[in-house]
Amino acid sequence: FWLKSAGPDAFWSSRGSQGPFPKLLGAPSRRSLSPAPAGMISVTDVLMWKKPAVTGAILATFNVIFIMVECQQVCLVHFSCKLSILVIFLGLALKFVMPSAVLLDEASEPISKETVAWAVGIAAGMLNAATTKTIDTVTWKRSSTTLKALVLIDCLRRVASFISLTYVIFLSLNLVFVVPYVVETKWDMLEGHLKMASEFKDAWLSKVPKYTDCKDVKFD
Repeated sequence: FWLKSAGPDAFWSSRGSQGPFPKLLGAPSRRSLSPAPAGMISVTDVLMWKKPAVTGAILATFNVIFIMVECQQVCLVHFSCKLSILVIFLGLALKFVMPSAVLLDEASEPISKETVAWAVGIAAGMLNAATTKTIDTVTWKRSSTTLKALVLIDCLRRVASFISLTYVIFLSLNLVFVVPYVVETKWDMLEGHLKMASEFKDAWLSKVPKYTDCKDVKFD
């Protein structure tokens, strides 16, 4: 689907300064996104491993929580409450050991207004895009998109009893941290394989008979 919407020229053209994602996946260009405030790490930096320590910490935290909940059968609410109590008592100890470290100026802002406005703007943009896409699909604005959504929902309904949704989410979130980095860094190698796969698919599809080939045939 995205190959048709992007077109062959957009697909096989050089990635330029924005990488392959705006052309392949239809993502908005970086110029259209509001830049992160000074001192803040953007989502792109996290997904592209520009800050390996931050990205690794996020990925490790998610995997540890998943293993605790799914494999060790740890109650997440109970564990969160115990961890919160531990942090509170550590804060009490820190208050007596290092009083200057826990005192904040009344006029200081732990989270600046610019950071809050940036985060809210990103969330609002994603929500609006999802809402618009949902409305377009429900109202059959593009019949092909709605039909594909129906087929996807029906397939998901049929395989839901055989596939664990928890493991699907686990695999998907791990792939979010792996696929963008691999595509960005190894795009020159992947481009050749994708081109060969596309040519192989087109060669096999060309052998499938079409009803337009029978336009001169008369049926009784």
